[in-house]
Amino acid sequence: MKKISFYFLVIVLFGACKNHSTGTANNQTDSSEKKNYFPVASFIRDEISYVDSMPLGILKQTIINGQKDSGYIKSEEFHKLAQDFISPIFSSGDFEKDYTETSFMDQTTESVTFTYASKNKLQEVTRIDVLAKPGDSYIKVKSVYMEKVANKNDTLITKKMFWKAKHNFQVVTTTQPSGQKPVIEQLKVVWDDSE
Repeated sequence: MKKISFYFLVIVLFGACKNHSTGTANNQTDSSEKKNYFPVASFIRDEISYVDSMPLGILKQTIINGQKDSGYIKSEEFHKLAQDFISPIFSSGDFEKDYTETSFMDQTTESVTFTYASKNKLQEVTRIDVLAKPGDSYIKVKSVYMEKVANKNDTLITKKMFWKAKHNFQVVTTTQPSGQKPVIEQLKVVWDDSE
């Protein structure tokens, strides 16, 4: 009975995040209907504010083609690096318009993954995964994963980005000029290495 109650709660809590359009007589969706996608930018901004509010050392680690470097950084550099997670799509209205949402409930971990996939090939952000775990009275976001693809001056740039709530973020950037070997840069920014 407890499991049934839990899954009912999950369905109710996350039902608001799903867009079930009814369509009009000619089978088109109502464009005025508001989609309730996960507020990715707000989550990242809250995480940045959390780091700003805590007396934490912020460690930056980089690996470029096998060469490692690390050191502590100031808040200004942290902010600049974190901005990569706050894409213009979140403030332009393109997120709800150009992305589809699917969700998956993992019964083993009792967590839910929301996946947002771009329908528009021109969007730089191609995919977003939000991993959350429902609690008794709130939903706890565990992580956000993003993929970005851009083509600049005949160079393909791919970014795989992962933000672990309250702990760190990582960005793996592959830069591949046309006809040349790719350069892979791994960046990890850590403010809490526990857990």
